[in-house]
Amino acid sequence: IVCVDYNFPCWIRAITENTLRRYVVIPNFSHLAPVIKKTPNPVNIIFARRLVEYRGTKVFTEAILKVLEERDNINVTIAGTGPDEKWMRERLEKYANVTFTHYESSQSLAMHKDQHIAVVPTVGSEGTSLSLIEAMASQCAVVCTDVGGMTNVVIDDFNGRRMGKEGNGSCRRQNYKYCPTSRMSNTYIDNGKTNPEDIIKATKLGLYAVSFNGGSVDPTTGEFNFGCSEAYIIRDGKITEPVKGATLIGKGEEILKKIDMVGNDLALAQGMCGAASGSIRTNVGQPTIRISEILVGGRGGELK
Repeated sequence: IVCVDYNFPCWIRAITENTLRRYVVIPNFSHLAPVIKKTPNPVNIIFARRLVEYRGTKVFTEAILKVLEERDNINVTIAGTGPDEKWMRERLEKYANVTFTHYESSQSLAMHKDQHIAVVPTVGSEGTSLSLIEAMASQCAVVCTDVGGMTNVVIDDFNGRRMGKEGNGSCRRQNYKYCPTSRMSNTYIDNGKTNPEDIIKATKLGLYAVSFNGGSVDPTTGEFNFGCSEAYIIRDGKITEPVKGATLIGKGEEILKKIDMVGNDLALAQGMCGAASGSIRTNVGQPTIRISEILVGGRGGELK
Protein backbone atom coordinates (compact mmCIF):
# COMPACT_ATOMS: atom_id res chain seq x y z
CA ILE A 1 0.00 0.00 0.00
CA VAL A 2 1.43 3.38 -1.01
CA CYS A 3 -0.27 6.14 0.95
CA VAL A 4 0.33 9.29 2.94
CA ASP A 5 -1.56 8.17 6.03
CA TYR A 6 -1.17 5.13 8.29
CA ASN A 7 -4.87 5.28 9.22
CA PHE A 8 -5.83 3.72 5.88
CA PRO A 9 -3.96 0.41 6.29
CA CYS A 10 -5.20 0.19 9.90
CA TRP A 11 -8.74 0.56 8.56
CA ILE A 12 -8.06 -2.12 5.92
CA ARG A 13 -6.84 -4.53 8.61
CA ALA A 14 -10.02 -3.92 10.58
CA ILE A 15 -12.52 -4.70 7.82
CA THR A 16 -10.77 -7.48 5.89
CA GLU A 17 -11.57 -11.08 6.77
CA ASN A 18 -8.14 -12.41 5.86
CA THR A 19 -6.12 -11.76 9.03
CA LEU A 20 -3.13 -13.72 7.72
CA ARG A 21 -2.46 -11.25 4.92
CA ARG A 22 0.34 -8.78 5.62
CA TYR A 23 0.18 -5.09 4.75
CA VAL A 24 3.25 -2.94 4.31
CA VAL A 25 2.99 0.85 4.17
CA ILE A 26 5.27 2.63 1.69
CA PRO A 27 5.06 6.37 2.44
CA ASN A 28 4.62 8.48 -0.69
CA PHE A 29 7.99 10.19 -0.54
CA SER A 30 11.32 8.76 -1.66
CA HIS A 31 14.12 11.34 -1.67
CA LEU A 32 15.56 11.50 1.85
CA ALA A 33 18.43 13.65 3.04
CA PRO A 34 21.31 11.99 4.96
CA VAL A 35 20.47 11.32 8.61
CA ILE A 36 22.20 13.72 11.00
CA LYS A 37 24.93 11.81 12.85
CA LYS A 38 26.09 14.64 15.12
CA THR A 39 23.93 16.26 17.79
CA PRO A 40 23.17 19.82 16.62
CA ASN A 41 23.59 22.85 18.85
CA PRO A 42 21.12 24.37 19.36
CA VAL A 43 18.49 21.66 18.94
CA ASN A 44 15.39 22.84 17.08
CA ILE A 45 12.07 21.32 18.24
CA ILE A 46 8.78 21.80 16.38
CA PHE A 47 5.18 21.22 17.44
CA ALA A 48 3.14 21.59 14.24
CA ARG A 49 -0.45 20.73 15.13
CA ARG A 50 -3.91 22.21 15.41
CA LEU A 51 -3.80 23.84 18.84
CA VAL A 52 -6.59 21.94 20.58
CA GLU A 53 -6.30 19.75 23.66
CA TYR A 54 -7.14 16.56 21.75
CA ARG A 55 -4.03 17.10 19.61
CA GLY A 56 -1.81 17.10 22.68
CA THR A 57 -1.35 20.80 23.48
CA LYS A 58 -1.50 20.27 27.24
CA VAL A 59 0.76 17.21 27.08
CA PHE A 60 3.33 19.05 24.97
CA THR A 61 3.29 22.28 27.00
CA GLU A 62 3.86 20.57 30.34
CA ALA A 63 6.68 18.43 28.87
CA ILE A 64 8.45 21.27 27.04
CA LEU A 65 8.36 23.48 30.15
CA LYS A 66 10.46 20.88 31.96
CA VAL A 67 12.90 20.70 29.03
CA LEU A 68 13.21 24.50 28.87
CA GLU A 69 14.00 24.64 32.58
CA GLU A 70 16.77 22.05 32.24
CA ARG A 71 18.37 23.05 28.92
CA ASP A 72 19.32 26.35 27.32
CA ASN A 73 20.46 25.01 23.95
CA ILE A 74 17.04 24.44 22.37
CA ASN A 75 14.74 26.45 20.15
CA VAL A 76 11.03 25.62 20.13
CA THR A 77 8.66 26.40 17.25
CA ILE A 78 4.90 26.06 17.80
CA ALA A 79 3.19 26.14 14.40
CA GLY A 80 -0.59 26.13 14.23
CA THR A 81 -3.81 27.80 15.27
CA GLY A 82 -6.63 26.88 17.61
CA PRO A 83 -8.39 27.69 20.87
CA ASP A 84 -5.41 26.64 23.02
CA GLU A 85 -3.02 29.14 21.40
CA LYS A 86 -3.67 31.88 23.97
CA TRP A 87 -3.20 29.45 26.85
CA MET A 88 0.08 28.13 25.40
CA ARG A 89 1.40 31.65 24.81
CA GLU A 90 0.68 32.59 28.41
CA ARG A 91 2.52 29.55 29.74
CA LEU A 92 5.56 29.98 27.49
CA GLU A 93 5.80 33.77 27.05
CA LYS A 94 8.83 34.20 29.33
CA TYR A 95 11.02 32.04 27.08
CA ALA A 96 12.71 34.00 24.27
CA ASN A 97 13.62 30.76 22.48
CA VAL A 98 9.95 29.80 21.93
CA THR A 99 8.37 31.03 18.68
CA PHE A 100 4.72 30.87 17.62
CA THR A 101 3.87 30.86 13.92
CA HIS A 102 1.10 29.90 11.48
CA TYR A 103 1.40 28.04 8.18
CA GLU A 104 -0.65 26.57 5.36
CA SER A 105 -0.78 22.81 4.85
CA SER A 106 1.15 23.19 1.58
CA GLN A 107 4.04 24.70 3.57
CA SER A 108 4.38 21.74 5.94
CA LEU A 109 7.60 20.30 4.52
CA ALA A 110 9.24 23.71 4.43
CA MET A 111 8.15 24.35 8.02
CA HIS A 112 9.85 21.14 9.18
CA LYS A 113 12.98 21.59 7.03
CA ASP A 114 15.30 23.22 9.59
CA GLN A 115 13.94 21.31 12.58
CA HIS A 116 15.65 18.41 14.31
CA ILE A 117 12.87 16.98 16.49
CA ALA A 118 9.13 16.94 15.72
CA VAL A 119 6.80 16.33 18.66
CA VAL A 120 3.49 14.72 17.62
CA PRO A 121 1.45 13.97 20.75
CA THR A 122 -2.26 13.27 20.97
CA VAL A 123 -4.83 12.39 23.60
CA GLY A 124 -6.24 9.70 21.27
CA SER A 125 -4.88 8.22 18.07
CA GLU A 126 -6.68 10.46 15.57
CA GLY A 127 -4.74 13.07 13.66
CA THR A 128 -1.22 11.79 14.25
CA SER A 129 -0.16 9.84 11.18
CA LEU A 130 -0.20 12.65 8.61
CA SER A 131 1.83 14.89 10.91
CA LEU A 132 4.22 12.00 11.46
CA ILE A 133 4.78 11.46 7.74
CA GLU A 134 5.46 15.16 7.17
CA ALA A 135 8.05 15.17 9.94
CA MET A 136 9.72 11.97 8.72
CA ALA A 137 9.88 13.30 5.16
CA SER A 138 11.86 16.28 6.50
CA GLN A 139 14.28 13.99 8.34
CA CYS A 140 13.13 15.04 11.79
CA ALA A 141 13.44 12.68 14.71
CA VAL A 142 9.86 12.09 15.88
CA VAL A 143 8.54 11.91 19.42
CA CYS A 144 4.91 10.78 19.36
CA THR A 145 2.15 8.86 21.07
CA ASP A 146 -0.06 6.24 19.34
CA VAL A 147 0.12 6.82 15.61
CA GLY A 148 -2.97 6.31 13.50
CA GLY A 149 -5.41 3.46 13.32
CA MET A 150 -7.90 2.22 15.90
CA THR A 151 -6.15 1.64 19.20
CA ASN A 152 -9.24 1.19 21.39
CA VAL A 153 -11.73 -0.98 19.52
CA VAL A 154 -14.98 -2.22 21.08
CA ILE A 155 -14.61 -5.89 20.22
CA ASP A 156 -15.80 -9.36 21.27
CA ASP A 157 -13.75 -12.57 21.10
CA PHE A 158 -15.25 -13.80 17.81
CA ASN A 159 -14.70 -10.57 15.88
CA GLY A 160 -11.39 -10.17 17.69
CA ARG A 161 -10.12 -13.37 16.05
CA ARG A 162 -11.08 -11.96 12.64
CA MET A 163 -9.17 -8.74 13.34
CA GLY A 164 -6.22 -10.22 15.18
CA LYS A 165 -7.19 -8.47 18.42
CA GLU A 166 -8.08 -9.61 21.93
CA GLY A 167 -11.70 -9.32 22.97
CA ASN A 168 -12.42 -6.77 25.68
CA GLY A 169 -15.74 -7.90 27.17
CA SER A 170 -17.94 -6.16 24.59
CA CYS A 171 -20.04 -9.16 23.49
CA ARG A 172 -23.68 -8.28 24.22
CA ARG A 173 -27.27 -9.13 23.22
CA GLN A 174 -30.77 -8.36 24.47
CA ASN A 175 -31.63 -12.00 25.26
CA TYR A 176 -31.29 -15.57 23.93
CA LYS A 177 -33.37 -14.75 20.85
CA TYR A 178 -30.58 -12.59 19.40
CA CYS A 179 -27.11 -13.44 18.14
CA PRO A 180 -24.46 -11.65 20.24
CA THR A 181 -22.01 -9.21 18.73
CA SER A 182 -19.70 -6.31 19.65
CA ARG A 183 -21.72 -3.56 21.36
CA MET A 184 -21.09 -0.40 23.37
CA SER A 185 -21.67 -0.33 27.13
CA ASN A 186 -20.22 2.87 28.62
CA THR A 187 -19.58 5.70 26.18
CA TYR A 188 -18.81 9.26 27.16
CA ILE A 189 -16.69 12.32 26.43
CA ASP A 190 -14.30 12.84 29.34
CA ASN A 191 -13.97 16.02 31.36
CA GLY A 192 -12.04 18.99 30.06
CA LYS A 193 -10.62 21.84 32.15
CA THR A 194 -12.89 24.73 31.13
CA ASN A 195 -15.76 26.04 33.24
CA PRO A 196 -19.08 25.91 31.32
CA GLU A 197 -19.63 29.61 32.07
CA ASP A 198 -16.34 30.44 30.33
CA ILE A 199 -17.43 28.49 27.24
CA ILE A 200 -20.55 30.66 27.03
CA LYS A 201 -18.54 33.85 27.56
CA ALA A 202 -16.10 32.86 24.78
CA THR A 203 -18.91 32.44 22.22
CA LYS A 204 -19.90 35.51 20.22
CA LEU A 205 -22.86 33.96 18.37
CA GLY A 206 -24.15 30.43 18.75
CA LEU A 207 -26.88 28.01 19.75
CA TYR A 208 -26.99 26.73 23.34
CA ALA A 209 -28.64 23.29 23.13
CA VAL A 210 -29.78 22.25 26.61
CA SER A 211 -31.79 19.09 25.86
CA PHE A 212 -32.98 16.97 22.94
CA ASN A 213 -36.23 15.22 22.04
CA GLY A 214 -35.00 12.47 19.74
CA GLY A 215 -33.39 12.03 16.37
CA SER A 216 -31.78 9.44 14.13
CA VAL A 217 -28.35 8.20 13.01
CA ASP A 218 -27.40 6.34 9.84
CA PRO A 219 -24.73 3.88 11.10
CA THR A 220 -23.38 3.31 7.58
CA THR A 221 -22.49 6.98 7.03
CA GLY A 222 -22.45 8.52 10.51
CA GLU A 223 -24.98 11.15 9.41
CA PHE A 224 -27.37 12.27 12.16
CA ASN A 225 -30.12 14.71 13.07
CA PHE A 226 -31.35 15.58 16.55
CA GLY A 227 -34.15 17.92 17.54
CA CYS A 228 -33.60 20.42 20.38
CA SER A 229 -36.38 20.42 23.00
CA GLU A 230 -34.75 23.34 24.81
CA ALA A 231 -32.31 25.77 23.20
CA TYR A 232 -31.27 29.42 23.35
CA ILE A 233 -29.27 31.90 21.27
CA ILE A 234 -25.90 33.00 22.62
CA ARG A 235 -25.00 36.60 21.75
CA ASP A 236 -21.73 38.22 22.80
CA GLY A 237 -21.11 35.65 25.52
CA LYS A 238 -24.62 35.77 27.02
CA ILE A 239 -27.60 33.41 26.83
CA THR A 240 -30.51 35.35 25.29
CA GLU A 241 -33.78 34.44 23.53
CA PRO A 242 -35.17 30.86 23.44
CA VAL A 243 -35.31 28.89 20.18
CA LYS A 244 -38.13 26.59 19.05
CA GLY A 245 -37.85 23.72 16.57
CA ALA A 246 -34.07 23.73 16.02
CA THR A 247 -32.53 20.56 14.57
CA LEU A 248 -28.82 19.74 14.62
CA ILE A 249 -27.62 18.01 11.45
CA GLY A 250 -24.16 16.62 10.74
CA LYS A 251 -21.81 13.69 10.30
CA GLY A 252 -20.28 12.14 13.42
CA GLU A 253 -16.64 11.93 12.36
CA GLU A 254 -16.67 15.53 11.11
CA ILE A 255 -18.43 17.03 14.12
CA LEU A 256 -16.09 15.33 16.60
CA LYS A 257 -13.17 17.12 14.95
CA LYS A 258 -14.95 20.46 15.38
CA ILE A 259 -15.19 20.25 19.18
CA ASP A 260 -12.95 23.14 20.23
CA MET A 261 -13.86 23.58 23.92
CA VAL A 262 -14.64 20.94 26.56
CA GLY A 263 -16.17 21.74 29.94
CA ASN A 264 -15.38 20.27 33.35
CA ASP A 265 -18.97 19.30 34.22
CA LEU A 266 -19.18 15.68 33.05
CA ALA A 267 -22.57 14.08 33.77
CA LEU A 268 -23.59 10.47 33.09
CA ALA A 269 -27.04 9.09 32.28
CA GLN A 270 -28.63 5.76 31.41
CA GLY A 271 -30.30 4.91 28.13
CA MET A 272 -31.01 2.19 25.56
CA CYS A 273 -29.09 1.28 22.42
CA GLY A 274 -30.84 -0.64 19.63
CA ALA A 275 -29.10 -2.75 16.95
CA ALA A 276 -29.18 -6.16 15.30
CA SER A 277 -28.55 -7.92 18.63
CA GLY A 278 -31.50 -6.21 20.30
CA SER A 279 -32.01 -3.30 22.68
CA ILE A 280 -29.52 -3.13 25.54
CA ARG A 281 -28.93 -0.74 28.40
CA THR A 282 -26.01 1.66 28.08
CA ASN A 283 -24.39 4.45 30.05
CA VAL A 284 -23.63 7.66 28.17
CA GLY A 285 -22.49 11.13 29.13
CA GLN A 286 -20.52 14.24 28.38
CA PRO A 287 -19.55 17.61 29.80
CA THR A 288 -20.55 20.90 28.18
CA ILE A 289 -18.84 21.09 24.78
CA ARG A 290 -18.58 23.74 22.09
CA ILE A 291 -18.71 22.81 18.42
CA SER A 292 -17.15 25.43 16.19
CA GLU A 293 -19.54 24.79 13.27
CA ILE A 294 -22.68 22.70 12.68
CA LEU A 295 -25.74 22.87 10.42
CA VAL A 296 -28.87 23.99 12.29
CA GLY A 297 -32.23 23.33 10.61
CA GLY A 298 -35.47 25.16 11.35
CA ARG A 299 -37.99 27.67 9.98
CA GLY A 300 -36.79 30.88 11.58
CA GLY A 301 -34.72 32.19 8.67
CA GLU A 302 -31.22 33.56 8.86
CA LEU A 303 -29.74 34.08 12.32
CA LYS A 304 -28.26 37.55 12.83
